[in-house]
Amino acid sequence: MDITQTIVQEIVSQCGRHGFIVSASLAHFYLMTQLLKDEKDSCRGVELPPERIEELVDKSVESLTQSDSPALETFKLQASVTTMKQEQVNRMRTEEVQHTAKAQQLIQEICSKTDPNQVVSDMTLYVLHESHLFTSSVDLVQKETMTALESVIARGSVAPFIAQKQEEKAKQLDELWRIVWGIRLFNKRSQKGGAGIPDLPEESEKILSASLATCKQHAAQAEKSSFHYQTVLMTPSLQITAEGRARLLTEYLNKKQFAVYLKNLLKLLEGAQQKLQTVLPQWESLMEEVKGLVSQSSSVPKSTIYPRFIDLSDKWDLFRRNWQDLTDYKRLLETVVAYQSPFHTTLNPSDVEEALATRAEEHPPNKILIASEVQNPSVEYLQELPENKQLEFNGFCVTSILDKNLLLDGKHGEMCPGFIHLPVNDTYYAFSSERALKSFARDPFKYISTDLLEACAAESNLIHLLGMQNELPKDIYLQGTRSATKPREVVKVESHTQTGQIDSYKDHKYEWNEWELRRLALKLANLRNKCTHASQTNQSHHRRENDTQTYLPKTQETQTAHNKATQPSKKVQYIKGLRGNNATKVQVIKMEFDQ
Repeated sequence: MDITQTIVQEIVSQCGRHGFIVSASLAHFYLMTQLLKDEKDSCRGVELPPERIEELVDKSVESLTQSDSPALETFKLQASVTTMKQEQVNRMRTEEVQHTAKAQQLIQEICSKTDPNQVVSDMTLYVLHESHLFTSSVDLVQKETMTALESVIARGSVAPFIAQKQEEKAKQLDELWRIVWGIRLFNKRSQKGGAGIPDLPEESEKILSASLATCKQHAAQAEKSSFHYQTVLMTPSLQITAEGRARLLTEYLNKKQFAVYLKNLLKLLEGAQQKLQTVLPQWESLMEEVKGLVSQSSSVPKSTIYPRFIDLSDKWDLFRRNWQDLTDYKRLLETVVAYQSPFHTTLNPSDVEEALATRAEEHPPNKILIASEVQNPSVEYLQELPENKQLEFNGFCVTSILDKNLLLDGKHGEMCPGFIHLPVNDTYYAFSSERALKSFARDPFKYISTDLLEACAAESNLIHLLGMQNELPKDIYLQGTRSATKPREVVKVESHTQTGQIDSYKDHKYEWNEWELRRLALKLANLRNKCTHASQTNQSHHRRENDTQTYLPKTQETQTAHNKATQPSKKVQYIKGLRGNNATKVQVIKMEFDQ
């Protein structure tokens, strides 16, 4: 049985006795980060003895009850963001499932009824549900929806709809609600209705502009602050004690995690802005096209105008989804910003000035020279990162963690030394310097082995910074209480189906009766004790059927060669009597000569 919640409750309870209020999500988050090195099964479950569980509880309580702790504040930030992201995913999934289930229920009710008035009423509810205005209690919303519905399908035309099959009804209902919703959207634009329809493009732009400004401001401050920490930690000439350096390192990881979250949110907000800027001109152009068609004639063919209304509905659905994403991004941003300055910083401004003054100037690396020096055939050197390829460890330099005990960003742009592609697992890595890239290229598996797990286990804030949360266990079990079960394997096989006559293979000697089988077994056992005797006499020998085969002598022939030459006869034909007197007769003479 999974005892994770029991351990979490014990941690929360002991923290409460020390005067600290700790949420269950934070206790669970911290507990799992302490199990990075423990052996896990195929289902990412871990078995722990009782003494190990007590040790985990004591260590968790000690860490979660500290004050002015940068590491604890980093855990709080990571736990809050991770929990909120999971809640948003669960909420969207639940809403989608509930929406689909309700839509199927309405379709079943529409298909089961035969009264036209009831069918039209249920169609109105279906349109409101699909347009996400089902919860609206304003009568004007339902009235406008029913009016738009009756303009598409009159009450007198409901009877043919009722007579159709259920599959055809469901297909027509999907097109129907989008046409009706497109009509309502056009009426709102024309200021002839549109009750209960929010102006999502305008609301999205307001959320986007405010969130982008806030995110850019805090991201710039976070990048500057983390750069100052990084410069001080990389300057060996500064007189910093080991304790002071450890404190600076935990503060630096907090600033780096804060900057990473803001950087990711900035990318998401810019992506949403790009979607909005792409869809909005299409939306305006489509509205103008529909307006032009309606103004040209009082009766526009349905085959011409209905597809435009469907396109309006689809564009609006893009606006709605983008607005939902922006709302989630805004909440995430507010959560991240709340952890901006949660502890007292020990970074000395004079140390920052001295570190910046002594910082060596960087020069762009020679990528052609680097490519010639990377000789390991198991790695591939790339000057540029291919499109749509994600970097491992969230783009951080894994070499710096093990060689310098410091988390550094992988460089991009002009100062980028290049990238390494590991074909074995098809992964890409970025590096903070040319030296770091060459070290990784010589022995890549040195940096992605258990040494990295040891480093992350020693500094647990690195786990989520490097994106290694998939290495954490899911469940905790008491040692000896869980039986090992092999995971279900899915195997793809091919088979041939017999299409012709299948011959029946019957074993006529098959015997199902157990007693009959015993009788046959005794019979065979008895035969083994019998002995067969054979004798032969002279008379019996002659009475046998004996066959004898005689090989007759071969027919012998002799052939004597005769030397003889033959040649065909020569036939000659000529005319006699061509010369002479008048009395000479002309004759044809034929002669044959043997040669």
